[in-house]
Amino acid sequence: MQDSYVQLTGNLTADPVVRRFPSGAVVCNFRIAVSSRWRDRESGQWRDGEATFYNVSCWRQLAQNVADTLRKGDRVIVVGRLRDRIWVTAAGEQRSAHEVDADAIGPDLNRHVASLRKPERPAVPGKESLDGNVAA
Repeated sequence: MQDSYVQLTGNLTADPVVRRFPSGAVVCNFRIAVSSRWRDRESGQWRDGEATFYNVSCWRQLAQNVADTLRKGDRVIVVGRLRDRIWVTAAGEQRSAHEVDADAIGPDLNRHVASLRKPERPAVPGKESLDGNVAA
């Protein structure tokens, strides 16, 4: 089975939630609402189409960066693998959800101004840093 890669632009419906596992792995989950928008020619007003909701998960450093940066209502661009999950509830009802395993996430700069900084990484013992010092 080949993965379907998607690029989605939408708004976070809630603050991202981070979970840490005993193994040290970090995952961040959030949900985005994606809808089309167009200008009604007759009224001149902007109209919103129906929203489609996607559950997004990301791992490791991306998960931590998302949790430190994004909040409910932020408009984001998500790139990743799309999966549709189908299950049956205890009441026998069939449910489905669109899920994205994200490779990249960023703020939509049409709606945000960003100030970028690289996260600090721990020094590697015996390796020279950019300032010429060698880590002990």
